[in-house]
Amino acid sequence: MKVIYIHGFNSYKNSSTPRSIHKVAGVKVHEAYYHSQQMFPEILSDLKAQIAKITQDGDSAILIGTSLGGFLAEQLADEPHVHAVIMINPVVDACAELHKDIYQGEMTNPINHETYLVTPELADSYLAKRDMRALKTIRYLVLSDHDELLDSSLAKAYWEPVSKFIQIEGPHRLTDFDTISRIIHEIMGV
Repeated sequence: MKVIYIHGFNSYKNSSTPRSIHKVAGVKVHEAYYHSQQMFPEILSDLKAQIAKITQDGDSAILIGTSLGGFLAEQLADEPHVHAVIMINPVVDACAELHKDIYQGEMTNPINHETYLVTPELADSYLAKRDMRALKTIRYLVLSDHDELLDSSLAKAYWEPVSKFIQIEGPHRLTDFDTISRIIHEIMGV
């Protein structure tokens, strides 16, 4: 089974999270990445192609996503070979989040230092999201108790009825890799 990580908004490939998951869980973690300045349909298209390439051997996959990556992982849960989704501090309404003043305007990616614009049009592209709650899939919702960026009660209300819910300690950025490792091994049956 493949493990595929999708980063959050304003991050990029080669972030430390997939390396930390690999180190603690002892499994190879593939990265599916996107550019935060892309429109939502383009992001989905790019991620679908990457997931298809990673699973081209027919192996199933666990998608793990943090923040906007959790939102994107769930939007991809019905892709062929996707076996389970782990959403960590996921965004529920990406359009509303990206319309907030802190995201509108020029952004600088802290990993590759590229600058780009977040526009109302980019935020509105997320209106094309699908409600995936009726999809029967293995789904874990992992929420931090001190998330300083997102209101975790929104994700809990939206996803808890159809997910296995796990509360962890920490901020928005994932720091509890032991819990994620246990979830991965539980899904894999190890």
